[in-house]
Amino acid sequence: MKKLILNFFYFTLFISLIASPVFGIEVGGIINSDTVWSIENSPYTLNSAVQIPENVTLTINPGVEARGSSMIEVWGTLTAIGSQSSMIIFNSIFIKNKQASAITHIEFSQFYGGAPYTDRNDGTGDFTLKHSLLKDIREIRLRNSDIENNEFIYSNLSSAKIWVFGNNNLKYNKFINVNLSSAYSSTIEYNYFYQGMISVCGTGPIYHYNTFIFENNSTFVYGKGGSCGEPNTQSDFSNNYWNTTDTDIIDSVIYDSNDDLNQEGYIGYLPILSESHPDTPTAIQPTANAGQDQTVCSEAVLDGSNSVDIDGTLQIYNWVYQYRDNPAYNKETTGYISEVTDLEIGIYDVTLTVSDNNGLTDTDIMILTVDESECSNTYDEVSSDSEHEINSDSEKDSDSNSCFVSSL
Repeated sequence: MKKLILNFFYFTLFISLIASPVFGIEVGGIINSDTVWSIENSPYTLNSAVQIPENVTLTINPGVEARGSSMIEVWGTLTAIGSQSSMIIFNSIFIKNKQASAITHIEFSQFYGGAPYTDRNDGTGDFTLKHSLLKDIREIRLRNSDIENNEFIYSNLSSAKIWVFGNNNLKYNKFINVNLSSAYSSTIEYNYFYQGMISVCGTGPIYHYNTFIFENNSTFVYGKGGSCGEPNTQSDFSNNYWNTTDTDIIDSVIYDSNDDLNQEGYIGYLPILSESHPDTPTAIQPTANAGQDQTVCSEAVLDGSNSVDIDGTLQIYNWVYQYRDNPAYNKETTGYISEVTDLEIGIYDVTLTVSDNNGLTDTDIMILTVDESECSNTYDEVSSDSEHEINSDSEKDSDSNSCFVSSL
C-alpha cells in the first residue's frame, strides 16, 4: 500500500512539473547594479518598466528574448549586441533614453511591435542601432542617433512614422512603407526607400545616394521649409536614384513650393543618378515557401502561394524534383502550383526557387516521400466512398420500393 501511495505521489509530481514548466523569468523595476540578461534565463518578461540608473549597465546577450508591452528606461547604459546567427528579440518592448548622458547600443536584433527609441525631448542621450530587423514597430523619434544597416518594414503606412530630428546619421538602411519626417541637421545617405513618404523641413537634412522606388505615382516627397522656421529654403536631394531619369515623373511625386506656396520649401534634386549607387542596398530578397513535407502515392500537388515579396512582384516559380536514387526520375515544373504524376517510390528533394521583378531570388526545400502504403490508403478511401454511395443508392431504391408498395 505504501509503495502504491509513493508511486502515486511521484506520478502526481511528474504531472505537475509537466503542467507548470519553468520558462524564463519576470523582470521589472530599478536595476541597482550592472546586470546581464543571459540566454539561459530567456525569455525575460517585463511585468513593469525596467529602469537603468546612471552609472549602471544592462547587458543583453545574444539569443535573448525580451517580451511584454512595457518599457526599458535608460539613465545609464543599455548594451544589446547579438550576432547574425543569434539575434536578440524584442517583442512589444519600448526603449527610451531619459537623459543626455544615457547610452543605448543595439546590434543584430529583431523588433516586433514596440519601438527601439521613443524620445520626445531634445538631446536625450546617444542611440546606436545596427544590423537589425524592425517589423510594424510603433512611432520612433530619433535624435543623436547612428542608424545603419537595418530593415524597417511596415505593413500599414498609417502607423509607419519615423521622426528624424537633429544630429542623426541614417546610412545603408532599407525602409519599406515608411513615413519618414526629417528636420534640422541629419545625414540620410545610401538608403533604400520603397513606397512610403518623406517629409523634409529646411536645409538641415541632407539626402544623398539614396534609391527611391515609388510605384503608384502618388506624392513621395514633401518640402516643408516654413514649418521648421526656414521658409523659402531648398532641401538637398541631389545625387539620388529615383528609379527613372524622367524629370517630369520625378516632379510629379514631389510636392513643394513649386506646387503650393504655402509649403515654403523647395526640393532640389538635380543632378540625379542614372542607377542605384553601388554602396546603396538593393531591394529586399523575396521569401520562397514550398510548403510542408508530404507523403503521397504516385502524384502530388504542391503550393508555393505562401511565398512573399514585400517590395516587388514574384514573377517566376521554378520547382525541381530531385529523386535521391536515380536522377533519371527527376522532374521540373513552373508556376506557383506544381502538379506532378507518375512519381517513383522513394524520396524526392523538392526545391522551389522564386524570382521577382528586381532579379532577386530565394529557395526553399521540402521533402516529398512516395510510399506504396499511401496508394492503398487512397484505394481504401475511394472504395469506402464508392461503397457508401452504392449503399446509399440501395437504401434510396429500397425506400422508393417501400413507398411504392405501401401506396398500392
